[in-house]
Formats: sequence, C-alpha cells, structure tokens
Amino acid sequence: GAGGQGQLGRVGPRVSARHAKETFLGPAAVRMPRNAGNPVAVFAGGWHSFAITDKDKVVGWGLNNWGQLGLSVPPGGCVFTPTVIPSLSGRGVTQLACGEHHTVCLTSGGAVLSCGRAAYGRLGRPAGTLLEMGDAACATPAVVDFPGDGNTVIVSVAAGMKESAAVNDAGKVFSWGCGSDNMQGRGDNEDDVLAPEAIPEKEQYVYWRPGNQKVTAVSMGAQHVCLIASPRS
Repeated sequence: GAGGQGQLGRVGPRVSARHAKETFLGPAAVRMPRNAGNPVAVFAGGWHSFAITDKDKVVGWGLNNWGQLGLSVPPGGCVFTPTVIPSLSGRGVTQLACGEHHTVCLTSGGAVLSCGRAAYGRLGRPAGTLLEMGDAACATPAVVDFPGDGNTVIVSVAAGMKESAAVNDAGKVFSWGCGSDNMQGRGDNEDDVLAPEAIPEKEQYVYWRPGNQKVTAVSMGAQHVCLIASPRS
C-alpha cells in the first residue's frame, strides 16, 4: 500500500523510484519494538496504524501531524518506525478506531479515550488546550464521558474521517463529531455534535426504533455509517 506517511511501518521517508513498486506493493513484515511483545490485534485508518501486543503495549506508526498516535507531533509530522505509545500502554486497551486525523480507544474496563485533531468535536471531549480557529492538536489521550450516571460501559468504538461512535453494553449507540452528510443520524440537522449523544428516533425513520432495538456493532466510512440492530427480546 501507500507508505509516504509511514503508515506501513517498514518504509523510511525515502524510497528510490527503482524499488518503489516492489517495496510498496509487496507485503512484508512489520517489526515490533524490542521488548514490546507479540502483536495480537492490528488497526488502521487514515494514514496511521496501531498494534496491541500480548504485553499490554500499544505500538503506533504513520501520520501524527495532529497527535493522533498519542505522541507529540514530530518534525515532519510522521513516525516511520513502530513506536511504543506510553500514554496508551499498560491501560488495557483492547480496540483502536482510526479516523482521518484522530483515534478513539477502548479499554477492557469499558472506558473510551481519544486523541488527535479537535475540529468538529470528533474527540467527544474538551481539547484541554487552547483552540485556534476551533482546532488543536491533542496528543494526550483523555477520557470521553457519556450521558448517564457515569457507569456507562462501552463495548465497541468506531471512527470516520471526522466523526466517532460507540456502543454500550445495553445496546445503545452514541455518536459525535462532524454533522455533514447526515453522519450523526439526526435527520435534517447537520450540526456538529461536540460530545457523545444517543442517535435519536425520528418520525420519518422507518426502520430505526432504538427503544425496541439493540445495537451490536457500528462502523463508519468516509461519508456513511453502518449498524447491526436487532429486536430486543
């Protein structure tokens, strides 16, 4: 695949034109950092990639121009070598959803963390830093809070280009971020959503009845969302 931003984890910033085709198109191994352990899960999206190892380490590589790897933004904005992410390692991370310029992380305890670009509310929480024209690089992963009594347990997360979503253990789906292209499922309301909200029921929605349905999976593309929703027993 393309590797110009380091997303392959095995190609440096310079590749000769003579060897470019075989380097990028031929599958090849990605080496984990020393003592990081063996990878047990991998995740990719946008221009960055992650692996989780059997030693509870999160390893990341690729584009990091907005802190989406959970690392400080480096000169040039790219991380070409797989690198242990201290801010996410040792926290029981089980899933990472990669957007265009942000990352949503799920822990074994059902908590959600986010990092990367703040614009459009895609992080689902305060930026924790000064915004410039509504945007900022937020390299330190921070907790995303959900509506309710504070005991919400999340079981799955997803990320689109500028949006995010999560499903809790009761089968309720939450979304936040950019509202363009009806990505938030709010009918004609295309406003951005700055914090997690349950996708509402609308009279004009024929098949969406969240009170009677349990969501078991959510996935986000560039301009669309897919759910698996089943009748509640």
